[in-house]
Amino acid sequence: MAKAVKKIATVVAAVALVGTGLGGILGGTMMLSAFGASVAASTIATVAGAVSIAAGFAIKPPEVPPSQVERLNATIDPRAYRKTVLGSTAMPVDVRYSEWFGNDQERCGWIVALASHRIDGVDQIWINDELAWTAAGGTTAKFAGYFWVRAIRTEGTFNNTVTFGSGKWNANHRLTGCAYAWLEFKVTGNSKKAESPFSGGTPSRVTIIGRGAPLYDPRRDSTVPGGSGPMRADDQSTWRYTASDGAVIGENLALQILRVLIGSRINGKPATGCGLPLRRIDLQSFIVAANQCDELVNRSAGGTEPRFRGAGVLSEGDDPARLLEMLCAACCGQMTDAGGKLGLAISHNDLAAAASDEGLNDDDVIGAFTWNPDPSIEGTPTVVRGKYTDPSTASLYQLIPYPEVALASGTEGPFGEVVLPLDLGAVESPSQAQRIAKQALQRRQYDRTFTASFDIRAWKYRVGKVVPFTFAPLGFNRRLFRVIEQVPGDARSCQMTLREENAAIYAWDADDRAPVQAAEPIVYDSRNNPIILAIGEAAETALWGNVTGDGRPEDGATVGAPNGTPVGDRDAEQVTQQLDYAAQALIDHDQRMAAAEQAVNAAQATVATLLAQVADLDGDVTTVSNTVDTLSSAVIDNATAIGTVQESLANLEIGAVASRPNLVKNGSFANGLNYWSTATGSWVADSVGQWGWVARLTTSPGNGEERILTSDQFSVGGNRDYTISGEPGLQGTADAQAYIELVWFDGSGGQISVSSGPRLNSTTGKPFTVDEANRGIVSFTAHAPTNAAAVRIRLVIFKATGTLTFAGFRRVKFENGPNSSLFSDEASAVTTYTALNTLTAQYANLTSTVSAQGISVTQHSTAISTIQGVMAASWGAQIDQNGRVIGSVRLDGSASYSVFDISAEAFRLSSPSTGERTEFSSGHWRVYDAAGVLRVRMGVW
Repeated sequence: MAKAVKKIATVVAAVALVGTGLGGILGGTMMLSAFGASVAASTIATVAGAVSIAAGFAIKPPEVPPSQVERLNATIDPRAYRKTVLGSTAMPVDVRYSEWFGNDQERCGWIVALASHRIDGVDQIWINDELAWTAAGGTTAKFAGYFWVRAIRTEGTFNNTVTFGSGKWNANHRLTGCAYAWLEFKVTGNSKKAESPFSGGTPSRVTIIGRGAPLYDPRRDSTVPGGSGPMRADDQSTWRYTASDGAVIGENLALQILRVLIGSRINGKPATGCGLPLRRIDLQSFIVAANQCDELVNRSAGGTEPRFRGAGVLSEGDDPARLLEMLCAACCGQMTDAGGKLGLAISHNDLAAAASDEGLNDDDVIGAFTWNPDPSIEGTPTVVRGKYTDPSTASLYQLIPYPEVALASGTEGPFGEVVLPLDLGAVESPSQAQRIAKQALQRRQYDRTFTASFDIRAWKYRVGKVVPFTFAPLGFNRRLFRVIEQVPGDARSCQMTLREENAAIYAWDADDRAPVQAAEPIVYDSRNNPIILAIGEAAETALWGNVTGDGRPEDGATVGAPNGTPVGDRDAEQVTQQLDYAAQALIDHDQRMAAAEQAVNAAQATVATLLAQVADLDGDVTTVSNTVDTLSSAVIDNATAIGTVQESLANLEIGAVASRPNLVKNGSFANGLNYWSTATGSWVADSVGQWGWVARLTTSPGNGEERILTSDQFSVGGNRDYTISGEPGLQGTADAQAYIELVWFDGSGGQISVSSGPRLNSTTGKPFTVDEANRGIVSFTAHAPTNAAAVRIRLVIFKATGTLTFAGFRRVKFENGPNSSLFSDEASAVTTYTALNTLTAQYANLTSTVSAQGISVTQHSTAISTIQGVMAASWGAQIDQNGRVIGSVRLDGSASYSVFDISAEAFRLSSPSTGERTEFSSGHWRVYDAAGVLRVRMGVW
């Protein structure tokens, strides 16, 4: 390496721990992605130089970046920098979208960006100093009815978008790859306008506590020497916050630093972190450092805790050097350079290994030397003071002082206290903060350094290594030093700086005191605002007992509205008569609906009888000279519109219309989950007692989470109406919803838009029923985009709070047209025509006409023995609406010719498979290869 191996930023930079340089990593023109921006290696070198420490360590200590403080307040800034959240801590509250809506704009919705990456989850939300929501219990009592966590997305995708308010925030706004929450506030009271906790407006201080980024752990990567497991550095989907063995690795500081160096990506593009290539990182050093961070140490109050754990928020807008300083400071860590690879070393007592090392001696020093003994008294600190992040409910992640660490009484110099300030923003344990402060203070008591030119043997001691040193001119006899700097000289020498070591520096275990306790906050209740109290007092004067003076009616002067008194713009008698009429109309309505149900049952029985009669006409055809026309139709209920209570109910007519085909495959789930796939959650399809086949969740969603079942993509035509219907079932005490979405795609497979329908609430919806009387069906009609070529159905279960004991869907149907028809497996009448063995008479056409719709369906087949001496046959069917043929199919032929004719506004040929196939729809031919890839496309596009 042609350049000096300089010291690099560390905690330790500020507290006199060993530093080192980037060495070969910074050579050449390598480009790095530093927190989302492209940064040259020379820039990183500048950063390293800016945070390195001179020999006397007389520079300012690590600073807490602004992102650690600003995260505690909600900010509306659509251009806010990307954030990284590490460990369990308070997340940023970056409001990316805000909208007022509802009656008199009484509600406000927020889309809050929590992190620019996937997170492990959200546990609590505090508003000012009060707990407002928990993942386990939902909204707390004070905020019930005024604050909702409508959705939490641990990672935004096109499958889990949200829409609210005016719809300006919709499926086109995904925050792909980012974690976000949808929060809603109500500023007016539910009974009077003085009751809302947000009567003064939306809060400014919101604390969202959760578990941050999943981390890569080389100890669990079998491709790394010394590692074992499925994690991979280049596959973010394998990274975890809690490993498969139950170990929580998300708070391990060494792994957090490694994540910052590797960075993260969204859709393959750099999003956060430095983006260093893996070949430039010493992963083995991070394995050692991670194990050291996990070691349990004793606490003076009893019990143990991991040696070094941390948490914090990093912003692209912060200085990268300050971020690394903060993280390294929290674990007494230092960056190292070994063979051109950047690594991490945790300062620990490794002095025992020097006993078997031959070390260096007088013969290895080949030039002049410089010995710097103890620095001046005024330059040697005697006490360390600083702050750490207090996660308690009294502070809610604000920085407060940890107990100071000082030399023993009586050891102060003539200048009194010399303070070393040391703020530890990434530390959330007061005992850990004290251990770090003690090591920093003790380290500064051993600031003696030795600098000289050494021969080639000195090269085996890399920066950070301990070396026993024997040097007669100064009386050293295997005195322990640590290499803090190396500068290459000629081919046989190097310039090195050594710092004295001592075991006292590391004697910190179980040496901490009770931390300073923050005072419990004095919580201000906005409902005690003088203006709000005055409104309440004014309302009290309207109480009947407080009404005095002339004109006050006697008690009980009027009860209700007696006959002869006005009610609005009419007399009381008119009002009571209209109420009686409306009540009778409702009774008549119930009776007519019951009669209609009986009529439907009778019609179904009649159709079954006709089918049996046709099936009995069975035989071989010997001489056929007559024409046979048959008709098949499906019977459905067709209830005419019901007028208002001031009008009589319209008659319910029973008719027969052809049930349209179901375009989605396996909508009944009788074939399990074939043609369906799980987007989120665990789904199964099975026969659930007398309910029949159901696709259902096996586990309840978490609070604020969705579970989605997605159909395979299938072909549709553009610029036309389609209707989707399904029957959800919800049971339990949860505040939950079930709904259906349609995702439209163009011919090349690109997503166009998402259509969403009404939602069935668990509080008002019905579970499945056997008698079909209380079915909770959701359906809606969507107009396909002009360029739509395919669609995918999403069945969604969303739970806000509570417990779901059952959630699922059955009888999903997707069909042409603006109205829904009966489910294909519910009530279809199929007429099967069988060739007749002996038929000597002519059977008249069987025709059923739907009077309410003006539609007739006719099916016919003929076999004519001789037409001008030639055998011929014909089969066909047509649909007629009010005299207009809207669709027909006909097949004619003889021994020498045949004609197949189809008349329809849209024609489609499709294959049930997903591999090699040819399909036709919307005037276009498509040919797919065995992998399901579109290879040929013909038509006008």
